[in-house]
Amino acid sequence: MIEIYQVYDLNIIKNNLLRNRAERAQSGRTLEFIATSGESEAAFLSFEDWSDKSLGFIYEIYVLPEFRNEHLGSALLARAEEVAINLGCSRLELDVHAFDRTIDKVSLYSWYSDKGYVRLSNKSERMSKSIT
Repeated sequence: MIEIYQVYDLNIIKNNLLRNRAERAQSGRTLEFIATSGESEAAFLSFEDWSDKSLGFIYEIYVLPEFRNEHLGSALLARAEEVAINLGCSRLELDVHAFDRTIDKVSLYSWYSDKGYVRLSNKSERMSKSIT
């Protein structure tokens, strides 16, 4: 069972890799979320609140390799969309990066496209989705 909770104190994240990613992503505009699979911390989402510009930005979604293909990324993406809508955003954006190089960018573009995100141009890593 997947559970997602917002993290207000990064020190409570037990998994070192997920905590390090959260620390690196944290800024004055970010909201951090952890997804669990069973009892284990399994994935991380960093969401940037740009609601003053009607925009939410996904800084990073990261799923630990041993938990991939369990729909954790999809659950985190859905949570990001829910958060953005609740903040009054009309659009959600992200830049596609293969941070750990175990997944290629072509696969990531395809994954986000399947979820309604559109690449802004062939030369841009930015993808966008209208959420209103």
